[in-house]
Amino acid sequence: MSTRYENGRKMTTKRTFTNGVETVKEYENDVLVSHTVNGAPQAIRGALSASSAAATSSAVASPSSPYHRAGGHHGHRRHHH
Repeated sequence: MSTRYENGRKMTTKRTFTNGVETVKEYENDVLVSHTVNGAPQAIRGALSASSAAATSSAVASPSSPYHRAGGHHGHRRHHH
């Protein structure tokens, strides 16, 4: 894995080799923007474009995640009486 910074953006490249198959994933600000297998581009699920994906990178947890609750910090604070 390598990380570099270009024009204020964090660029990370992860290369893996499994059973002779090379998989390369490139991230911009921790958002997947490129995925190739043996040099062939793969579809990136859920990404409309690199710019819109980067704009929504703060919303990491999906709505179906048990850790994500709409409306703020519900359940995260304990009230001591």
